[in-house]
Amino acid sequence: MRGVAALAVVVYHAFIFVHGDVTTDQWPILGMGGVDLFFVISGFVMWVASRAPGQTPIAFWKRRIARIVPLYYVLLSVFALLLASRGQFVSVWEFIQTLLFIPYTNSLTGEPGPFLQVGWSLNYEMLFYLIFGAALLLPRSWRLLAVAAALVGLIGLKVLHATGPIMVALTSVKWLEFVAGMLLGLLAERGLPRSSVGGLALMTAGLAMLVLVHLMAPGLPPTLIFGPPAVLIVLGALLAEPVWRLTAVAPLGRLGDISYSLYLSHPIFMELAKAPLQGAPPLLRVALFIGGAILTGVLVYAAIEKPTADFFSRRRAAQRAVVVA
Repeated sequence: MRGVAALAVVVYHAFIFVHGDVTTDQWPILGMGGVDLFFVISGFVMWVASRAPGQTPIAFWKRRIARIVPLYYVLLSVFALLLASRGQFVSVWEFIQTLLFIPYTNSLTGEPGPFLQVGWSLNYEMLFYLIFGAALLLPRSWRLLAVAAALVGLIGLKVLHATGPIMVALTSVKWLEFVAGMLLGLLAERGLPRSSVGGLALMTAGLAMLVLVHLMAPGLPPTLIFGPPAVLIVLGALLAEPVWRLTAVAPLGRLGDISYSLYLSHPIFMELAKAPLQGAPPLLRVALFIGGAILTGVLVYAAIEKPTADFFSRRRAAQRAVVVA
């Protein structure tokens, strides 16, 4: 599912790569929903992963930082150097804000978000991890309610009518997608009926809702367009989980493995491919961009993400061995 979400974003950006922009009444805009899918999945995974006893906020935050930060920082540096080679310089302050996951308006584009644009979603993820990790101090029966209350409280800050990138991010209704994912995790924990037919029906309903809302009300806020369908799709995938285990093929599983690398690295490939693919026919450019982005994701995963993950995994294992000894 993570691979599908990342690929949806890549397809969306592929059409931007070719046409320069995508308006709300065009079909490629649906690829934006990949991030909403990520947020629901993140809420689900964090809740399920927190079942293990004895977890502390510090240990949780260390694991999430080890998972998110190294690859992000490397690719941020690569992208900053690439932009500099083309006469576009990221200011020191903007670079620091990006490293600290602080929302700001990008001076190079005039749009909200870090200079590696896809990093905007990580600003949400890291604040969610901060709140979720703190909730580990509470009994498990109180955690979901505490995190949900904190996230809904952030949305409630809208009453202050404050402006600016930080407040826009803090008060976003996208926080509800993390809450929905946690609720799905709670349902799964208590026992969801496994049904391939029911699961596929829910996933189909989610896709149908996405299409219908796009056709009938394309001007709605993105979270209202993409959020509810994302919840239905993830719930459907959970119900049909035995089917996926039986029918999963290696390429789909591999796409999930490289999803984070694919998501972060495809804007770099897009920047590098602009000139070489300039003269190709539009559909061929889209296909070459998608294929090149996936290949880049595979290479980045093999060269950076997996070795980094293996390093931190060995380090944690060594620390546990020392504690046991």
